[in-house]
Amino acid sequence: MPARKQGDYCKSHRLRLALNHSFHVLRYAGNSFPAVLWVHFCSRYAIRSQILDANYIRFEFYQNQHARALSNLILRKELIYSNKFEESLKILEIFVRGNKKPMKVCSEVYQVAGPDMTSGQDCCVYLLDGKKELALIDAGCGPAYKSMILNIIRLGFEPEKIKTVLLTHCHIDHVGAAPFLKKDYEARLIAHEADCDPLESGDRITTAAFLYGVRFEPIEIDHKIRGETEILEVGDLRLNVLHTPGHTPGSVSAFVDTGKVRVLFGQDIHGPFHPEFGSDLQAWRESMRKILQLEADILCEGHFGIYTTKEAVKNYIDGYLRHFS
Repeated sequence: MPARKQGDYCKSHRLRLALNHSFHVLRYAGNSFPAVLWVHFCSRYAIRSQILDANYIRFEFYQNQHARALSNLILRKELIYSNKFEESLKILEIFVRGNKKPMKVCSEVYQVAGPDMTSGQDCCVYLLDGKKELALIDAGCGPAYKSMILNIIRLGFEPEKIKTVLLTHCHIDHVGAAPFLKKDYEARLIAHEADCDPLESGDRITTAAFLYGVRFEPIEIDHKIRGETEILEVGDLRLNVLHTPGHTPGSVSAFVDTGKVRVLFGQDIHGPFHPEFGSDLQAWRESMRKILQLEADILCEGHFGIYTTKEAVKNYIDGYLRHFS
């Protein structure tokens, strides 16, 4: 197939032009990209792809013909460039169905929702087990809320013990289910004050709700983080929250020390960056340098999963710093 220019995308009638606002500049793999794989998913899911680095490509596609938000999948290039089309398609089809089960990340930390676990519209949602009470890092988009609650129960926890929900920034895939958690379990909603205006006013543009085709009502924030750091008590755990602007003005990251392991929750440290979101690349670079100093052992990312060594965490963040240098 002919090489495609940087920024090109599949012109399927199902592809919403508005989605361009929420993703990095894309480029295709050119003549090396297998036509069979391309045609299969263009016809069904309006696929796009992004070269991440020398080894990996990220695919973005609809979960089904009615979906308005894109899911993400990262595959190694050698699999895509090989003639193993059937194997490639099988991996992609499994991902579309979302077969991942809730999982333990490490002591006191679990993943309970995500694009390959509950819905392609959800960010990765993490649960903290403080014994006496539970906390969630983000809440997901909303339509798959009950699936997330079911996952919490499957892990052996009582959702009634959810007392705190830290919203890492104002985007709908991270905050949409927050009102349900507040209504059902009287959970306290926490966000940085710099992102509270779009949340409390129901701003469908700044929250990116218009991209997901979901209804967004104003969310009342119970506690607003006003400084650069704050410590939240979650039962026996201390959740350290850092203001890390860049993706949005009020983006926060958090970390918790469980035994000898430091777990960093850096939800959308990869971006994307757009004026409608109030993005600031220079502020983001400073934020990334700040969290690199934490020397986390595990990174729980907002869309691209879990990185489980200090070296992997550092390489992930450094990679984006180089990309946006």
